[in-house]
Amino acid sequence: MNIFMDSDDDEEQDDEGTVEVGDERIQQVFDFKLVCCTSAFGMSGADESGGVIWGAGFVLARFVQAELVAGRLDRKQKWLELGCGLALPSLVATKYGVDITATDNSKTVLRRLKHNADRNNLKLQIAQLDWDTHSIDETFDIVLASDLVYSEEQALTLAPLVHAITKGIFIFAARDGRRGESIFLNQLKSLGFRVVHNYNSLLNEEELQDAFGASIDDVQRQRLTEAPHTIRVFRRLDHILANLATKRKELADCKHQMTQLQHDLRNLSTTFQQDIHAIIGTLQKRQQQDTSSSSR
Repeated sequence: MNIFMDSDDDEEQDDEGTVEVGDERIQQVFDFKLVCCTSAFGMSGADESGGVIWGAGFVLARFVQAELVAGRLDRKQKWLELGCGLALPSLVATKYGVDITATDNSKTVLRRLKHNADRNNLKLQIAQLDWDTHSIDETFDIVLASDLVYSEEQALTLAPLVHAITKGIFIFAARDGRRGESIFLNQLKSLGFRVVHNYNSLLNEEELQDAFGASIDDVQRQRLTEAPHTIRVFRRLDHILANLATKRKELADCKHQMTQLQHDLRNLSTTFQQDIHAIIGTLQKRQQQDTSSSSR
């Protein structure tokens, strides 16, 4: 995994509304102004799918935001996004102070992402990652991915990579019915991943207006709403079992402490009763002495 460095900052900028720049435009989404592509294939016929706002990336970004605000995802852990494209989830996570690395194999995609991060004053870590030739020697607590599987070949390549780099949670968002998705899910299961949460999302007009305002067009609206999406949160089975073992140990320690506390309370009660008896005995002796003195 190579950290992406690029010094080409000559792209045209415009911060007002939605501005066409060749095959690209500047669009407001969430609180960001992003250079994105108008379609998956540019006027030259080049593949621009990595510059398009897709439904899966959008719902994953919205999910990440909600989970971070609610405190259900740990912003202090180490995160990574695979096949990031425009990297909406990574941009959102960075905004909330997460240490996340956004990865893609396309230098064009990464150049656009660096430009978008810079124009929004976000210090996002960006790296080039080839799934076939990767040599990642580190693991991540939380790994994100959206709409990355379109064929059996991709499923068989991606699943081992996810297994190699994920030590905690893998969150996968996809448009329902993607080709190769069932194979990918079966591969993850065979590698020891288990779905712990499952969320279905069908975007509506109110959500789109809230995120895009007036910058969304009819083509984009149709792309985002034409099919439902599912977000699956996975945990590795070995990590689940390790966490259970840790919880059992904590429970056993707590039980031991409770037993010790009960023992201490019994001793305290006994000591307290003895002290009370001693005080009463002392008071009774004094009373008898006082009575004897008075009778004389």
